[in-house]
Amino acid sequence: MGACGFGKGDRQSSHSKLERKSASPDRRRLGAEEKISFRSMNERKSNVVLIERANMGGMGTIIKGFHLRSKRMLAMINLTKKDIAMLEQVRHPQILSLEEDVYHIDCPAMSAVEYLDQGSIFDIIQAHGCLPESVISFVTQQVLSGLAHIHSNRVVHRDLTPSNILVSRRGQVKIAGFSLACELSECTGLTEKKGSGAYMSPEMVAGFMCSEASDIWSLGLTVIYCATGKQLNENDDAGKTVERIWSHPKSFSLEFCLFIDRCMAKDPISRSTAIELLSSKFITIYSDGFYK
Repeated sequence: MGACGFGKGDRQSSHSKLERKSASPDRRRLGAEEKISFRSMNERKSNVVLIERANMGGMGTIIKGFHLRSKRMLAMINLTKKDIAMLEQVRHPQILSLEEDVYHIDCPAMSAVEYLDQGSIFDIIQAHGCLPESVISFVTQQVLSGLAHIHSNRVVHRDLTPSNILVSRRGQVKIAGFSLACELSECTGLTEKKGSGAYMSPEMVAGFMCSEASDIWSLGLTVIYCATGKQLNENDDAGKTVERIWSHPKSFSLEFCLFIDRCMAKDPISRSTAIELLSSKFITIYSDGFYK
């Protein structure tokens, strides 16, 4: 036995234990690093199959892809941080949604949103002509539902047009195109003319502050486009457009005309809100047939 009370075997045993004690933390640390590295590799692995370039209304050119995990079609698109933050803030069934956990090694900076295969209202009308009032009511009800949610979050869309209303084959209608959207608190200092000229409200054209009522004006013009199939130009007088609708009572129902009036009062304060319009006769008169 040695001076310290250890025999040879004891010393070897203690040395082995010491090695194990000093080595064990290293092995645990390396194991953790390996797991982290493996997890990172998995996260960087493409989980979407890119198919083709396509157009999706006001979203412009997108890359259509198939998500392997959810087995659904997606749209890969370049979004700014502001776009992403806004879409996350206003999540709703009638608003284009971001898709999470989607990555492709060839498009690392692109975001994924749901893919709506019928394009925009503008695309549909360009291809097939104007819509019957029953269909317009159905589309408008869904847009109003999304718009009411946007406004409840104190956000103004500022670019509500036929190109920014997307439709799926199953009849889902979703609001898109949030690049100009802003919180109501930010609108106080916004007097620049931003938006699609033909659909901008009078106060925005004049350079005054925008509000939720500005979106309602744009909705009114969008509904007119759905009914007439005629695209407005920036120089068109929206007031005269409304007068022409009233002058053709056989072409449009009274409920339709009154709905347009409530959207397009020249004074923003006099326009109805999205919530109020959801209970208008033009929306409710057709709702039973669609939602039962």
